Amino acid sequence: MSVSDLHPIDFDQGLIFVRSGKGDKDRSTLLAEFGRDVLREHLRDAKRRHAADRTAELPGVWMPRALERKYPGAGNEFGWFWVFPSGSLSSDPESGIVRRHHASASVVQKAVKRAARAAHIHKPASVHTLRNA
Repeated sequence: MSVSDLHPIDFDQGLIFVRSGKGDKDRSTLLAEFGRDVLREHLRDAKRRHAADRTAELPGVWMPRALERKYPGAGNEFGWFWVFPSGSLSSDPESGIVRRHHASASVVQKAVKRAARAAHIHKPASVHTLRNA
């Protein structure tokens, strides 16, 4: 693995790990060979964005209180950074701290619809469609 050993993607084994998913369970799923290089490049871009945020001394990602106490400063480490970070900063609704969050659901939904159109798929497509594929 290259970008970070802490990210939930294992390129060598071809697995993606979903932490605290439905039912608060951890799961894994296959990472197709197709698209791995694109995902690797995406993570390199995310790492550059993370480095720029650190240089700008922006607060790191929000950490649940127990984790923040147990691992102070972990929110500034790339291993905790978002795989799909937002392109803009926003105010944390609880603390009011301006920081980078993950990409919004609507951004992801629009990307899936654009990809379906580009692939000439004429049936309705959504993120949920991928879950059932």
